Amino acid sequence: MQQRTSFILAFFVTVLIVSAAPLGAASFPEEKGIAIGAVGGASFPFEGSYQMGYLVGVTGDYNVSKTVGVRATFGYEHHATSAAGGGNLSATQLLVSGVYSFGGEQVVPFAQAGGGFYTISPPEGGTAGRFGVHVGGGVEAFFNRRTAFVAQGLFHLVSGVSDRGGSSFQLGLGLRYYF
Repeated sequence: MQQRTSFILAFFVTVLIVSAAPLGAASFPEEKGIAIGAVGGASFPFEGSYQMGYLVGVTGDYNVSKTVGVRATFGYEHHATSAAGGGNLSATQLLVSGVYSFGGEQVVPFAQAGGGFYTISPPEGGTAGRFGVHVGGGVEAFFNRRTAFVAQGLFHLVSGVSDRGGSSFQLGLGLRYYF
């Protein structure tokens, strides 16, 4: 529990530091712009027998306007388990999201929601596909006109496999590059 609290505290301190720092000549995402990104972080499962895990992912964005965009994400999530027999849970995610940016020049908060397909491999073996939804938000802090630091949190609501839940809360940090 202490590790989880420390990670959450470190995440929010990082967001505050980046938000307060002067970032130079930055620019809000451009209309009709394309971006790619990478994110990594911690995943906190809602299922009690799974332990805090990690996630990695890549994103691709298309900005329909200066405030509305579409994001595709491919991610991987991994958790150890404390259940009898041990084992690990792994899940891949293929997600499509709507993104709303609240404005700003250097620091741009955003909300994100969408759905996608999750493949879940529980400790008991076997793999099952599930559709799920996600909702959350974060902040982009622009270093320059094209590059942004990203901090985000997303709730993933997914039905489980083998009588175990598949939902989680994920905190991620990453970089995004705008073309």
